[in-house]
Amino acid sequence: TIQLTLLVLQVTAVSAVLGSLADVGRNSQSMVTIIPTAGITLLIVMAMFRAAVVSDRCDRVPSLINSMSFGKDMDLERQYVVEHIKNTQAGFYVFDVRVSSHIVLSFTYSCIVAVFALMTRVI
Repeated sequence: TIQLTLLVLQVTAVSAVLGSLADVGRNSQSMVTIIPTAGITLLIVMAMFRAAVVSDRCDRVPSLINSMSFGKDMDLERQYVVEHIKNTQAGFYVFDVRVSSHIVLSFTYSCIVAVFALMTRVI
């Protein structure tokens, strides 16, 4: 399923970056060897941001529907649709967790902190 695919992609990205950095640290190789891994990781992160955009756009649908005019000042059926969209929290879900830009940014930030800690040998 797509959920497992996204999970595998995230684990692959983190593992590849940490493995490449560990390899560079042990063998004192040039940082240039990390460029292919960084490119692949960047593409995976961009894919996660695209998934988050789906959820972020779904947050704007109720206000879009409310702004439409169908002739009546107060259309109860439209309000029912808006409430249904709000209550269902439409968006992109992975393992019942809504993928939002906040989640993706937090994950990316955590990975950057881990990479920084590994590179400065804090851990």
